[in-house]
Amino acid sequence: MSLHLFSVTHSEQGLDAVARAARRTRGLGEVLRAVDHVEGALVLSTCNRVDVYTDIRGHIDGIDGDRIDGGAGGETVGRVSALLSASGVRPGHHEGREALTHLFSTACGLDSMVVGEREIIGQIRRAAETAKREGCLSGPLARVVEQASLVSRQVARETHLAGDGRSVVAVALGLAEESLPPLPTCRVVLVGTGSYAGAVVAALRGRGVREIGVHSASGRAARFADSHGLSAVDDVAFSGAVAGSDLVVCCRGNGEPALTREVVAPAVEGGRLTVLDLAITCDVAREVADLPGVTRIDLAQVREAAPATSALDEELAWNIVRNGVEDFLCEERARGLDPAIVALRMHISDAVEEEVVRMTNRHAGITSDHEAERALRHLAARLVHEPSRRAREAAAQGRSEQYLEALEMVFGIHPE
Repeated sequence: MSLHLFSVTHSEQGLDAVARAARRTRGLGEVLRAVDHVEGALVLSTCNRVDVYTDIRGHIDGIDGDRIDGGAGGETVGRVSALLSASGVRPGHHEGREALTHLFSTACGLDSMVVGEREIIGQIRRAAETAKREGCLSGPLARVVEQASLVSRQVARETHLAGDGRSVVAVALGLAEESLPPLPTCRVVLVGTGSYAGAVVAALRGRGVREIGVHSASGRAARFADSHGLSAVDDVAFSGAVAGSDLVVCCRGNGEPALTREVVAPAVEGGRLTVLDLAITCDVAREVADLPGVTRIDLAQVREAAPATSALDEELAWNIVRNGVEDFLCEERARGLDPAIVALRMHISDAVEEEVVRMTNRHAGITSDHEAERALRHLAARLVHEPSRRAREAAAQGRSEQYLEALEMVFGIHPE
């Protein structure tokens, strides 16, 4: 496997760059999968990052290497980078161990706007499901996501980083409460039914909110409402629903404002309205915040209000991430020797079969041949056991090449 990451994040390029890159993510996995030598692609687009992971053939040292060769692999990396730069944002590029570390730390919320948030691992899993549905999820990428999930659960279990209040939604709602009546009494309209909408609904219900309507210009509101026990708001009823609400939460992010001055102005005449804009590409028109009675809270404000974390917890989490990376690399190196073990088993099995045939031809009709055959097969299993164990040991110690050389020297086996 050759893992490459092309990344635009809030911490490196800023939220505006993330927003520009996010506009070009629809169908991107399938586009990348069509590029020569790209075995798989996974696109993760959240409120503060666009990360594109690719599995590319042509890498010298596999997942644990640091260099691209001068042939197909290097050319493919250049083509993928150019494709992603078409948004006007040049993504950062990492490979091998660095890319793995980034994904695992992201899965644990260590790279999030709100450190320790748990929503991100769900978004990673949904990105993997989308890639699988589109035929873009290679086996190695699937294994990477599974290991990221394990590492994320360990961090949540062994540190305090996943505590209450450590999520973008939680921080945003905390800011909103300053301008709202008690949340359990609030009427809320949710705009958007994408990957983040479910997390918003869970956070609202966790704070006692019961009256939640959902609107989607794409027509998916009814299905989302049914699956989450909400009321659907169609296009005709949207303005009225906004006028009758205390809080509007926007997480659509398709590049066009969902809340415009024309929609909001009549809704706040003589009243108040709080709006949470949690989309990367703003769902709320800028002039809405200037209307009397409107309080608008966006991602920049959430970032400023994010709770501090313990340095001890962060260091412990990073140690878990680093150990998770090493465990994964060790498993992948061992997996790389599987063809050698298969070849060794076949080599010994073929020798046994030849001996069984020779013995049967020489002693035709003697029933004790069956006992001899079983004994030979048992011997073959014993002979291959120790080389199999030592193969995993060699992989764990980074001596796979030495093992393959020894296999060739002793048995004349040349596994692909």
